Amino acid sequence: MISHTIWKHFLHPEDKSLGPDGEPCNQYTRGMLQRRPVVAMLPFNYIGKEIEPSAQEGEDVAILENKGPIRYASGRNAKTRSADPALIAKAKRYGIRTLMRESGASQHSIERFLRGERVHPGTRVKLVYAVKKLES
Repeated sequence: MISHTIWKHFLHPEDKSLGPDGEPCNQYTRGMLQRRPVVAMLPFNYIGKEIEPSAQEGEDVAILENKGPIRYASGRNAKTRSADPALIAKAKRYGIRTLMRESGASQHSIERFLRGERVHPGTRVKLVYAVKKLES
């Protein structure tokens, strides 16, 4: 089992470099490696930097396999979402400073809230209560 793991590591291709012939590396590439050019494509697709939690708990052979980066979509969390458009319309009648004073939320959070962007659930609740208080 150990010899198999060592052999897989030995044959693991170097993804961030090109071979001496200018082609992407494979498991049998030998010689002086070249720099691999990086071209950014729009829209950016953010990736996570951490490894899988199961890999942190102990030795995991899957780390040596080339599965690609862990992808995630920023802001796609069920808890952080935008507020109700009707509530945003009501809140826009009041100034940012008034909403800050009544809710205790930061200026940037309120600006995101008013633009209809995602906000933390606690901030959303604070702003709901602040708008209700200002309406009464």
